[in-house]
Amino acid sequence: MRESYDVFIKAADRIGSYLCKSAFWAGSCCNWIGRSLEDVTSNENSPLPLVNKALGPDIYDGTSGIAYFLSYLYDYTGQYDYLHFAEGAINHSLSHIGDIFPINRFGFYDGGIGIAYVAVKLGCKLDNNLLLDKAMTALKDLSNDIQAEHLMDIISGNAGAIPALLEIYDTLREQSYYDLAVELGDELLRLAVRNRIGWSWDHRTNGVESAQNNLTGFSHGAAGIAFSLLELFRKTGDYKYRAAAEEGFKYENCWFNETLRNWPDFRPIQSFRKRQPEGFTYAMAWCHGAPGICLSRIRAYQILQDRKYLKDCQAALSTVSESMKYPDDIDNDNYSLCHGLGGNCEPLLQAYNVFNDEDCRSIANNIGNNGIEKYGNETSRWPCGIQTGQTPGLMLGLAGIGHFYLRLYDSKHTPSALML
Repeated sequence: MRESYDVFIKAADRIGSYLCKSAFWAGSCCNWIGRSLEDVTSNENSPLPLVNKALGPDIYDGTSGIAYFLSYLYDYTGQYDYLHFAEGAINHSLSHIGDIFPINRFGFYDGGIGIAYVAVKLGCKLDNNLLLDKAMTALKDLSNDIQAEHLMDIISGNAGAIPALLEIYDTLREQSYYDLAVELGDELLRLAVRNRIGWSWDHRTNGVESAQNNLTGFSHGAAGIAFSLLELFRKTGDYKYRAAAEEGFKYENCWFNETLRNWPDFRPIQSFRKRQPEGFTYAMAWCHGAPGICLSRIRAYQILQDRKYLKDCQAALSTVSESMKYPDDIDNDNYSLCHGLGGNCEPLLQAYNVFNDEDCRSIANNIGNNGIEKYGNETSRWPCGIQTGQTPGLMLGLAGIGHFYLRLYDSKHTPSALML
């Protein structure tokens, strides 16, 4: 059966080869030119234009995210070039870690924690003590600055840092990383907005300035924070983290729409989304909506074995599956991880891993095969999670699409980039 999946490895390999050919080097560092939304006008009512620029150091759309993909691509292809370019990419990230906005420094996807995480992974793979030393120095600097203002969500704050720190602790056995994860978790508990419908977290501390209510969803909302707290409970055995996580899920579920089988996105309405009669809009992505929330509930069921989370999984999976059952009819034809088809397939792959759900696996395979038929040749350009064009990064671009194909090839041994 594995031989029939070789097309997925070939797709990932083609993307990796393109990334290596399009990189540019300066000493021991390499980088890429990518597409980015930039505020280059003084008119606040003007839409942000896309510009071409060198990538930053972060995982989300920077060089450490590309390093993450290339290092796993090496595992399946054995092509040393991929390790060489991954090392050059993480060297760039570490040399520019000071460019991270201070408020994002604990972020996994756009903060310093994520860069250090990838550096630790690569340092161990390459047996490179210099990389490990730089990662440990970065982590020490971050832990010394915990009192300054920072965010709380999965993308930019505490919730993203906690699972990464726990994994780094398991790798290096350095107590300070465990202690920092606990400290960040305790801060999440202190800052929770607690009421009768459950616990949530102020959308402003999650990096979203304007919202109708505190957010649901994985990237900036209750699902991601609750998932992180569950990982802390699993590691520490302290029931206060379990209780807080379950209160986060409770808050989210009070907003669940039975008809749409989805959770509302409380951010200002997006132009491509239709407002529902109750005044809310609903997303369908890893970052906001059923796909990401489904991941949090699958993990909750794994850890807690409580059937109420299995019920949530089934509702979310039915929504995600229905939205992608017929690839040719899908309006959203980008394959990115954050808010594209690659990310939307992640709960289907997790359902296959955890529940042995072959139907979910089949839907994900069909999405992958459809993408290869349309864009997998040498001349086509993959549609990414930006307005137009192609970009190299992990969460919006080619590296993430490549990682999606590695997951399709072997979802049980290729770690998810969307849920540590």
